[in-house]
Amino acid sequence: MNVFVNFLKQTNLYRFYTIAFLFTIIIINTPFTLFRNDASSLYEENINPVTVWNNLATDLGSKEKLSPPEFSRAYALLHISMYDSLLSARKTEGNNNTAFDNKSSDVESIAEAASNVLVYLFPKYINEITRIKSAQISQFQDYVDDDEFLSIKRRLMLAHQVSQTVIDYAEKDNSDLVWNNSNNKPIPIGDNRCIWNGSNPVNPLAGFWKTYILKSGSEIQAEKPIPCGSEADLLDIKQTYEVWKHRTPEQIAAVHYWGDKPPPVIWNIILNQRIQKYNMSIFDAAYSSVYLNVGMYDALVSCWYTKYTYWTARPFQRIANITTEIPTPNFPGYTSGHSTISIVASRVLGEIFPNEKDYFNNQAIEAALSRLWAGIHFKQDVVKGMDQGDKIAKKIVEDMHNNSSSFIYNL
Repeated sequence: MNVFVNFLKQTNLYRFYTIAFLFTIIIINTPFTLFRNDASSLYEENINPVTVWNNLATDLGSKEKLSPPEFSRAYALLHISMYDSLLSARKTEGNNNTAFDNKSSDVESIAEAASNVLVYLFPKYINEITRIKSAQISQFQDYVDDDEFLSIKRRLMLAHQVSQTVIDYAEKDNSDLVWNNSNNKPIPIGDNRCIWNGSNPVNPLAGFWKTYILKSGSEIQAEKPIPCGSEADLLDIKQTYEVWKHRTPEQIAAVHYWGDKPPPVIWNIILNQRIQKYNMSIFDAAYSSVYLNVGMYDALVSCWYTKYTYWTARPFQRIANITTEIPTPNFPGYTSGHSTISIVASRVLGEIFPNEKDYFNNQAIEAALSRLWAGIHFKQDVVKGMDQGDKIAKKIVEDMHNNSSSFIYNL
């Protein structure tokens, strides 16, 4: 046996058989089926590998009809697994130059980490996920030398450890809390006319999910809503109705642009376009994506804490003759999720692409106002949501400048 192994080591067959063995481990428990064409189309060699996995998460989350908090949670876990894998590998290898890309090692690190987390989040799509993982890893198998091959093996093991740590964290992030219709009752502000009166609200306990940069969802909160029935409240109703009534065709188009997809999806598309436009390195793409998605996730948790503290009504529940441009989401109004997370997203992207800071800010304002134009939010929902997002954004940006550690995995 030793003679045979020594013979293989003297030829390229050793590396070939070892890679084949690793691939066998990767797919051994995967049922053989024909993979869907749209899954394979997500992988193209000229697309940044970080974007490939983000696109797949978008595809799978859309199929599963995830809510904004659920979508944001999936994005955050995915991108933390990739970023923490890359950062941990650099620290392990004694390479503190985060701008350095060892492309083969980096691609295979994130393929291992991302695929494991996505299989955890979307287990019924294991075939599609494994297809893309295999495509990313196989592109380098014939071109690495022996030293790089050993480095890749170590990277794959580390990435597996990182992804498992992320999965363990996800198991305890409170996303499985069960609502019993009494464990977070509304705080009345005035009379009950302003209380949301729907049924089966979406993610009523998402405000208690664990956050990453914020201490908790309750750390940054909007002030109390306007007292129901007050002069300011009646003025808000009037202004909301007038804005809705006189919306322009351009505003209606903005309503659908920002309303036909969950806002975390739209902001990820905006980032992915720039990752490709500027030909960003794998590490820089991972860094940008993780801060965008962790920031939006923390913002949504904070916003949901506010929503289910006050349970404020939507316009259609208080204005008899209003017809919304898009369906009203099935959760309370105050504060607006689009307004809160879009301010955060715009600030994160503005730090990464300072030449486009004004553009991102204008996009965030349009996203926020689109909810008013749609007739699904009151003015105070939007204004106070933007204020809340501004306070959260400062925390996220501060962390971007001062933190060089991983989010979940610690060596």
